[in-house]
Amino acid sequence: MGTTICHDKGLSALSAYTKGCRCDICTTAKIKYEAMRKAKKNEEEKAKRKLVKKTRPLDHDTMTISEYKKHREETEVKRQFN
Repeated sequence: MGTTICHDKGLSALSAYTKGCRCDICTTAKIKYEAMRKAKKNEEEKAKRKLVKKTRPLDHDTMTISEYKKHREETEVKRQFN
């Protein structure tokens, strides 16, 4: 967002808004700034959520992959000899 020089003091519109000016230029600059800030914050949170993987605890009857493979091998061996 480019800064809009406003007022005779040479303040940017956003700075003038924080100092109390409520003209249309300063209010518009504040609205645009808040929208950009919110979008950036949402992007960061979205990226953070992608990085953090949720680990789910295993139920007592749930097999891990290695346990499942071992179980499958045992059942295959039983089928061969039956």
